[in-house]
Amino acid sequence: MIIKNCSNSTVSLEHEGEAKVWHLLEKEECATVDHVEEVMVEKELKPHRSKFPAEEFYYILKGRGLMYIDGEEKEVFPGDLVYIPPGALHGIKVVGESVLYFLSWKVSLK
Repeated sequence: MIIKNCSNSTVSLEHEGEAKVWHLLEKEECATVDHVEEVMVEKELKPHRSKFPAEEFYYILKGRGLMYIDGEEKEVFPGDLVYIPPGALHGIKVVGESVLYFLSWKVSLK
């Protein structure tokens, strides 16, 4: 059994310092998911592509954001699940005054 939360997980600054990331589950701890992370963004996570082919998901926990995927933009709210196709250019910008928290996970296309 694996139970983790942000207080007992490794934390790092990623995406050129744009995101604080708590690593909740690593690839070697699970058979199918490459990672599960809680992410905090204060302003913007600039558009980028994943480093390897994978389906990626964001589940919005707190705050509002403007999600960008391959030229399409849509506002997201707590409770929204975002699917990011493999190879898609994607990013998210905070809307409003508060920071944005979301869960992120990837499933590799091996």
